[in-house]
Amino acid sequence: GGDDSIGGPPRRNFESLGVDTTHLASKTGVASGVAQIMVGGAGENVIVVVPGANLQLSEADVAAANETIQGCKVLLLQNEILPAVSLAAMRLARAGPEGSRPIIILNAAPAPKIGAHADRGEWEGFREHLEACDILCVNESEAEAMSGINIVDGSGIGSRPAETGLGDGLINAATEAGKELQKMGAKKVLITLGEAGAMLLSGPGPDPAVEPFMMIWSPAKSCSEVQDTSGAGDAFLGALAAFVAHGVKLGAAMGKAIEMATESVKHKGTQASFRAVAAALSDSEFPENVLQQPPA
Repeated sequence: GGDDSIGGPPRRNFESLGVDTTHLASKTGVASGVAQIMVGGAGENVIVVVPGANLQLSEADVAAANETIQGCKVLLLQNEILPAVSLAAMRLARAGPEGSRPIIILNAAPAPKIGAHADRGEWEGFREHLEACDILCVNESEAEAMSGINIVDGSGIGSRPAETGLGDGLINAATEAGKELQKMGAKKVLITLGEAGAMLLSGPGPDPAVEPFMMIWSPAKSCSEVQDTSGAGDAFLGALAAFVAHGVKLGAAMGKAIEMATESVKHKGTQASFRAVAAALSDSEFPENVLQQPPA
């Protein structure tokens, strides 16, 4: 965060919740990053992000966290820091021995823009980042923006409608967008679909007989208590990372993470709603309590 009045309360809140803030730096002379959230009557939201100090995170900061990154189970990144910094973190994680290095989840949110202004967060291209992660996670609009394929009723950000023959359904269009992202370099693509749940695409590997193409769709349960959808994606990703770090298979982790995101939308606010998610996680049906028993 920045060294302003906005940066202090989040740090104190994290510390009160037991979140390790060792690598949470305060950057001098810059404003903290903020997100202005407007919520409609049905709980849907529009978010305006001002990155501020987020863009001051550097590759030197990543190098200083070397032991933490290489020693973790899951490295989770998003797109509110400079692309060179996230790429440096992924490369550092990949430097560990295969099978014991962190699983890398890249949440390309907000949707990356291609351009020459790397200092403003623009990407030179998609391939380097997508090849460096193990799982690319995006929502419908981000998948549309990156793949160029319309997902929701052919009226989204994308400019190219789903191919004839795949049908006009949400799942078919999302599947095509996911395949396009795999062509760009992503290995596994996880697309969150709001109230429709989420879908995961993986494969085919070098030998399709050993690693065939696979699509898993995990629907969300109907929720009649929606108060605020802000932060639902963050709740999903945090829960997904927690379950994966504890050895839960990705498909099952995805389903449980959807349950956590559904719990979050029943409450107003972002960080405030995550307290309910934390309580739901601690009551999880999985044998390990992911909050109280971190992996060795």
